[in-house]
Amino acid sequence: MAGKIIFFTLFLAFFSIFFIIWPAEAKEHFDIEPRLRADYNSYIEEGLCRLENKDYYSALYCFYQAQGLVPELPDSYINLAAVYMQKKDFIEADKNLKKAERLIPPQYSQKNVLFYNMGLSANLQGQHQEAYYLYQKALEEDPYTPNALYAQAEIKKAEGELQDALDRFLLAALIFREKGNFSMARVAGEWIAQINAADPSLGIDLMQSSKENFDRGKFIYSALLLEEFLRQNPQDPQAHYRLGLVYAQAKKYHKAIDKFETAIEYEKDFIQAYLNAGSAYGSIQEYDRALENFKKALSLEKDNPNIHYNLAMVYSALGNHRSAGKHIKQAERLASKKGDLSLLRRIESLGQ
Repeated sequence: MAGKIIFFTLFLAFFSIFFIIWPAEAKEHFDIEPRLRADYNSYIEEGLCRLENKDYYSALYCFYQAQGLVPELPDSYINLAAVYMQKKDFIEADKNLKKAERLIPPQYSQKNVLFYNMGLSANLQGQHQEAYYLYQKALEEDPYTPNALYAQAEIKKAEGELQDALDRFLLAALIFREKGNFSMARVAGEWIAQINAADPSLGIDLMQSSKENFDRGKFIYSALLLEEFLRQNPQDPQAHYRLGLVYAQAKKYHKAIDKFETAIEYEKDFIQAYLNAGSAYGSIQEYDRALENFKKALSLEKDNPNIHYNLAMVYSALGNHRSAGKHIKQAERLASKKGDLSLLRRIESLGQ
């Protein structure tokens, strides 16, 4: 079925929670002498290399050296916790994570890293609900954290909530792929295959799931799902249009315009696409292009009060107040006739 992700290949290997170390960088949150910062960064980078090679003793040495140089930065504590988790010393891991949490300033850009690792520690200790909550905190800091989505999916799968697991595995797979982590994207996809093999009735309606995420304000996820749908259905005008709405909501107006215009290429009389393309052009002050799209929309639906309202706004911005007045009167008349109270309030506020 078009727009659904359904896999039929059974994946036999069993994976536990994916263990990843997030290298945190020393940000400019503290007034630290440049040479000291350079030495600190050097120890952090060397420690991460040692950790990647499973040389835990050397990794610990490097992170402790970094900590000694600049004890007020949280990065060394987060990475020390990662080593201790590898060694299954959760007492030391949690002690370092709590210390990092106390040190992190409000503007710290990698809070998601801290919460992910706190969740990982809780999960490895069997505290799955606490882990799920911490993974959610990581996602609230940065919804583009696929490891947290993947870990949540595994918890949901273990609890038998397969549809929730499926949704999260898919989002994780899409973000992993976009970030270039193709091995983890493949693993997440194989879990989707296993779930569908266990219950073939399950699937993901990409368009519906995108709408639900859009309605919840999760625009990143909505866009990812639509992009996946368009990979399968590249000529679907509704999908291009909806992706344009997502971009417009995120104030990415040039991307929104591109999607609205692509929708129009596949559906020449797509009134809402013309209307929203005009609004996007207006948002970037390209009023001539906005006018062009609103006029086209009006030629297709002369009794739409929103088109007249938008034309009034563009003419006003262009200094053509006579035409603006004519269209605002038309908008008011049609909105009254249709009972569009929201538009009437907007028109009334213009007078005020």
